[in-house]
Amino acid sequence: MGYVELTIEAPIAQIVINKPGSMNAFDEDLCIEFVSRLNEVKKREDVRVVIIRGSGNTFSTGADLKRFAELLPNLTAKKVREVYPIMEQVFDGVDFLEKLTIAAINGFALAGGFILAAVCDLRIASDKAMFGMPEIQFGMFPTFISIPRIARSIGLSLTQEIILTGDIFSAERAREIGFVHKVVPHNELEEATTKLANRIVDNAPLVVRKAKEAFIMLKKGQLENYKKFDNESLEKCVLSEDFAEGVQSVLEKRKPIFKGK
Repeated sequence: MGYVELTIEAPIAQIVINKPGSMNAFDEDLCIEFVSRLNEVKKREDVRVVIIRGSGNTFSTGADLKRFAELLPNLTAKKVREVYPIMEQVFDGVDFLEKLTIAAINGFALAGGFILAAVCDLRIASDKAMFGMPEIQFGMFPTFISIPRIARSIGLSLTQEIILTGDIFSAERAREIGFVHKVVPHNELEEATTKLANRIVDNAPLVVRKAKEAFIMLKKGQLENYKKFDNESLEKCVLSEDFAEGVQSVLEKRKPIFKGK
């Protein structure tokens, strides 16, 4: 496979999504490999901070729509239920990882890529980065607990705007609304991220670890009752005629014609 690279220079680890041909989009193989890398990090007691980034000039554009297009002719509720947990493990794995995580956002962070950034503890963006949740434009429900995960960072009102418009916005806008903690020139992103990681490492390890435990407790309190609704909404939307039309419209680079069914 080779879609996810892990390098460790304790106490800092780096996970890099490396699937440039699809703008670092998620499919089953990438997700399985990502979770495997997370499990390797979990076992390393000497790792305290994990940096997550994408290769090239893209963080991640979320689910691979070409893969969805292949599945659509034979897509069933059973298949959706099989694929969903594999992808969910990526976001839950980062969200509840017992180590501090930093998203180094070097380019497009869209849909699942936006959520991957959201579940990291801290986010630094290149001034060339772009953000958004465009799923609504092609008939996909914003799943993987997206709405609560975004809302805990920027509040419900701004989350509603991002979800309901599907608009793509700049790194500076992401900083203004509080989603990104810092924006730096593109060629300084790696240095700035490493500097932040080292700043955390310099602090008392026990306090940092306990702070992360507190963050996880707060996150789980917000998310525990949402998963059933999230799963059911995903299944209904992915099996709709509108989603099939939306996927084809993206691949054919045209405006979709939705029918509401």
